[in-house]
Amino acid sequence: MEPLLFTIGILFLIILAFAALGFAIFLLILWLVMIVNCVQRDFKKDIDKVVWILLLIFIPVLAAVFYYFIVFKKDLIKKKKKR
Repeated sequence: MEPLLFTIGILFLIILAFAALGFAIFLLILWLVMIVNCVQRDFKKDIDKVVWILLLIFIPVLAAVFYYFIVFKKDLIKKKKKR
């Protein structure tokens, strides 16, 4: 009975590791997309671009999530309304 529980435990850890790896890859892609979008975007003030780039560099995951909801998603909503 114990070898079966050990095997199930190992399989669970392997699945958990792959899930964590997938989430990390997702966050990396999100971060890269947000940096590219920030560099290409025309902000009303140049300081806004500098601040967002610095935030994306020094606190990448948190800043990428905030940038997505504060800047990127607003732009998507505006584009949908224009259609």
